[in-house]
Amino acid sequence: MVRLLLRVVPAFLILAAASVAAQAEPRLTPVPEPIEAPALDVPELDGTLHRIEAYRGRTLIVSFWATWCAPCIVEMPSLARLARQVPEDEIAVLAVNLGDRRERIDEFLARVDTDGLTILHDAENTLAEPWHIVGLPVTYVVAPDGRLSLVALGAREWDEEAMIARLRDVGAIDPVTSPPEQASAH
Repeated sequence: MVRLLLRVVPAFLILAAASVAAQAEPRLTPVPEPIEAPALDVPELDGTLHRIEAYRGRTLIVSFWATWCAPCIVEMPSLARLARQVPEDEIAVLAVNLGDRRERIDEFLARVDTDGLTILHDAENTLAEPWHIVGLPVTYVVAPDGRLSLVALGAREWDEEAMIARLRDVGAIDPVTSPPEQASAH
């Protein structure tokens, strides 16, 4: 039993330290070869249609979520705080629901802080394939030129100072000619 503990405890401590380190820095993965962002022709909850072209000239955060997704529940308030903190003409934040019924979305929004966040509804789940959604939440950062720049799979704290600085950097660089940042191994 003692031998087992001597093996398990150090492994646990290493994993815990890696987890803390991962939370301390904004973990965004550069898109290996920036490509044009896929179409985003879905309505806001009030019916207003949003198109990706309307966001040219500013950094765009597109976060895909669902009401049943526990990490989405954790992440949504930080996306809302980000949307309230940064000028929309600099960084726009969209939260795209994939496939939930409107009633479920309304129940979700009643219990989770989303004030200031633009909520889109992909009722037919048509964006999952062109945006390569393999898990939720997944968030893409679209550069002002309309190309995918960064991606994050899983919940993040979007309103942290270091994260906001990283997002502002996207608008300050040309993703086509600038070398991609090296992803850190944690």
